[in-house]
Amino acid sequence: MTLAFDEYGSRSSPTVLVLHGILGSRRNWRNFVKNFAAEHPAWHFLVVDLRHHGDSMVPAGPSDGLNECAQDLVALFQALDVWPERVWGHSFGGKVALKYAEITPRAPQQVWVLDALPGRIVEVPQDSLEGSVRAIIETLMTVPLPVPSRNGLRDALLDMGFSNVFASWMTTNLERQEAGGFVWRFNLPAMPGLLRSYAEADFWNLLEERAQDIDFHFVQAANSERWRPEVLAEFQKREVNSGIRRHILPDSGHWVHVDNPTGLAELLRQGLSK
Repeated sequence: MTLAFDEYGSRSSPTVLVLHGILGSRRNWRNFVKNFAAEHPAWHFLVVDLRHHGDSMVPAGPSDGLNECAQDLVALFQALDVWPERVWGHSFGGKVALKYAEITPRAPQQVWVLDALPGRIVEVPQDSLEGSVRAIIETLMTVPLPVPSRNGLRDALLDMGFSNVFASWMTTNLERQEAGGFVWRFNLPAMPGLLRSYAEADFWNLLEERAQDIDFHFVQAANSERWRPEVLAEFQKREVNSGIRRHILPDSGHWVHVDNPTGLAELLRQGLSK
């Protein structure tokens, strides 16, 4: 398939690939990347919609997962004859970035994984609906489509127990139909398969084997619930032998580019200079 994308800068410049998280789209990163690109005109930035998200829609398949998402990227770069030297991936996009590094014929110099972990994810009870993406997907499947308005969706999500921040963000993932009303800008039936692939994937072997030729960076959002004490302890134990680098982003929850865009930009800026 052909992925939808936005780009900033000249294709003759070194390229940075930016990957969004599950249930998102390239729109989520547009302002951050546009501002960042304006400050770094010597680089070319490519922000894509992963399959089943935004304008990269295809029918859901039983095998859709990280591998298919990464293969889409390889096909896109072959068509453009542009290969990224830096890859930034947020959340689900972080594991897509690792899978891409594993299968691409032209390895990037750096991979930045933004608030995601490289190993398998064990489902744990959470205090809120936002704590479990699986719970979010299951809940969203109960929302009748099309919804009459963005405010109507927001009110429905608030009634279901979602926070105001999350409910407001979800309204940005709607698109208007010609016949009236709004539908999701992602393929909701495909999400469980993508999420299952994300949870089951383990990239520690990749990190240990490829750290000599690819610089792997993990950004830990200081206030993110993903880095529970036991998870962080395991990560710290294994990062010593893997040659990866971990950066702590202060004053930030999971939405790193929204919670602390200045701090995140400074970390990524350091990556461009190396």
